[in-house]
Amino acid sequence: MSISLQKLSHLIRDMQELENELFKYERKYRLRSADFYRLVHQGKLEQSRDFIIWLGMYKALLAREREYKRLFKSELAPIVTALNREASHASAT
Repeated sequence: MSISLQKLSHLIRDMQELENELFKYERKYRLRSADFYRLVHQGKLEQSRDFIIWLGMYKALLAREREYKRLFKSELAPIVTALNREASHASAT
């Protein structure tokens, strides 16, 4: 696996872990993280320990999503080639 694919794989894993943690807050407060983020930036929510943690995790997710998009865009050709190779190999087995 190429270094770019490894980085993408790590980013995906990190994003999934963050999404799992964010889901706990979404379920607890019955609010999607994107809506929570918007309310925080509009100054409509008071600070609490949970909200500070939730905000930090959501910002981390956004940063990883930006990095994923940047890396994916810059490495598109090798990624497509590797994915096609992996799909062909999986089909053959």
